[in-house]
Amino acid sequence: MKIQVKGINDHLLFVIDETLSEAEVLVGITDWIDNPLLHKEGYFIRAYFDFGQRLLSRQFLFALLDVLTTSQQVLFCGFNQPCPTKTEMTHLSMTIRNGEVVQADEDVVFDGRINPGGYLRVQGNVYALGEVRGVIEVHGPNAHISATHLVDATLCINQKRLEHVSTRTLRLYDDVSHDGDILEGDSDG
Repeated sequence: MKIQVKGINDHLLFVIDETLSEAEVLVGITDWIDNPLLHKEGYFIRAYFDFGQRLLSRQFLFALLDVLTTSQQVLFCGFNQPCPTKTEMTHLSMTIRNGEVVQADEDVVFDGRINPGGYLRVQGNVYALGEVRGVIEVHGPNAHISATHLVDATLCINQKRLEHVSTRTLRLYDDVSHDGDILEGDSDG
């Protein structure tokens, strides 16, 4: 079956086969909603939708919501939407000296050295395995810095700056769900 409906607690989960076209999905959901078994006087079905790894278009979402609202049988409770994942990562093994700026537009694994006055600017995440005495600057949603050896370094995440950081292991996040920075690490003192 291309669309499965599972009863879970007090709601229905519509599991949609990823091979269906958007038009077939809308027809299939309409058929399920029109099924007399799902109709009960004064009761609205709470429904969630599992589209697998399918990326949904805006037009499809509006069409789905239109089908659900015109049926007047279903309370739309949500759906899963996969987050696009970054597959690009750059490996840098170099020394960044005073006054040098190295930039990258994807996640970076850095196993070199950043001297005082050297800058590593990244649109993504940084995994610094070497010694950092300069500046690491990252930008982007959910950006973070992971580092193994910081000595009086400066770390910037989305314009938030942390200076004079010395530690052996560190993960620094810019996480809006925690209202600010989260800092994990073992300090050298």
